[in-house]
Amino acid sequence: MKKWLLVLSALVVTTCVALALIAASDTTTAVAGTAQQKHVELIMPVGPKGGATPLVGPIPPNGSGWHELYPAFCATSVQDDYEDNGDGVVSACDRIKLSGVLYHIVWAGPTYWTTCSPTPGGPGTTVIFEPTNPTTGENPICEIWHEVYPEFCRQIHIDSWIDNGDGHLTVCDVVDVQDPTGLPPNYYHIDRIECDITIEEVIVPVAPSTWSKIKSAIGSIF
Repeated sequence: MKKWLLVLSALVVTTCVALALIAASDTTTAVAGTAQQKHVELIMPVGPKGGATPLVGPIPPNGSGWHELYPAFCATSVQDDYEDNGDGVVSACDRIKLSGVLYHIVWAGPTYWTTCSPTPGGPGTTVIFEPTNPTTGENPICEIWHEVYPEFCRQIHIDSWIDNGDGHLTVCDVVDVQDPTGLPPNYYHIDRIECDITIEEVIVPVAPSTWSKIKSAIGSIF
């Protein structure tokens, strides 16, 4: 009889220890995933496409639309929720939920919609860029811009700048890129400047069941 009581007591103690270990470790932390990053920009709800836009703006209200630049160009999402890091503006380390999916903001800055042409202000093709480094929004000469559309990841070096007279990089300015082979430069007319973010999905680890945790904890004790 004493033997069975000792076995039963040992089982009770073991179970209590296992439950305590489970309670201590029963936290599920959301982490940034390793999935492909997305580049999206805020769809401005009001106002003309053509005025100067802040490099980063105030946090948009839930219900705002976001336009994907890469990888699925022109796909749209609706903002369900936004978690600010405390600075009151759209910036890195904020979190945003788009169409039911939670994302971590890796980078925030401007999108430059441009028309590429062999002559300043002439007809051409649409090319979309992001700056590769933090920018002041002023003189862009020597900045490196990263192409998002249509040729993702191509980089250009800004060689000169034709300002519209306001002293800042704004709509109707023109930048040019010299051809290293000696061909005529390409000119990029700034058509629009939008609020742009690079995001990656937040992955929430799937926790094992309580019974699986108990078996694992008991197994580790014995």
